[in-house]
Parts: sequence; structure tokens; C-alpha cells
Amino acid sequence: MKSPEQELYDSVYSLCMKLGYDVYDHLPLENEPVNYPFIVVGSMNTVTSGLGANKTNFNNITKLIVDVWGDSEQRLDVSNIADEIYQNCMGKPIEKDYQFYPVQKETTKQLMQDTSVPNMIFNRAMLTLAFSY
Repeated sequence: MKSPEQELYDSVYSLCMKLGYDVYDHLPLENEPVNYPFIVVGSMNTVTSGLGANKTNFNNITKLIVDVWGDSEQRLDVSNIADEIYQNCMGKPIEKDYQFYPVQKETTKQLMQDTSVPNMIFNRAMLTLAFSY
């Protein structure tokens, strides 16, 4: 059986693929050709509150970072894709071996321009999706 974190990661990754976008588990390397826009399902963090914890309920909250990257002309596309991911993930629980419930008050969506590569401008949406299980 997978860990809860791996199951959540795989579920969100699979959802992004089903939406029809190129999805990666890392930023593509310089020698990896990519088409924009694309999605990176990245890091995650789990915090156990310990409040009310018992054998079946640990009150864990896992936050998963999902980035949408587009070129300098794709701000609207990046925004729409981020919203599509948000709506699909925050609308209902994700149920497999574990049940993950969206925690909207802990979820964030940020849209920015990234200029970390010289002479390049990228549009980027960063979603921090929060789930309890």
C-alpha cells in the first residue's frame, strides 16, 4: 500500500494529465524540450496536529505545490489552467485507499512573472493545495 502522501501526489498528477496538459515531477532540464504551458507537481509537506488523534484519525494536513508554467504570452492560459486544477481538487474529496478532504482555508493560488532565466519572462501560477486525511 502506498503512503498517504504518495497516493495524494499520484492522484493530483493523474488529474493534471487527464486535463490534457504536459505534466512533470520536476522542472524540465535545459536539454529537455518542452511545450508551454506545462505543469509541475512538486513538493509536499505534511503536518500532524495531534489534536483529536486516534488510531483512525490523525488530523494530518498535507500541502502539495503545483506550478503552471507558460511563456511571456500565456498569462491568461496559465491563470485558466491553475483555476481548472484548483476547481477539480478543491471541489470534492479525493478517495482511493485514503480519503483526502480539501482544506480551502489553507489553500493558496498565486500568479506571478518569473524572470529567473536571463532574457526570459515566464508566467507562473503556484498553487498550494491543502488536504486533510
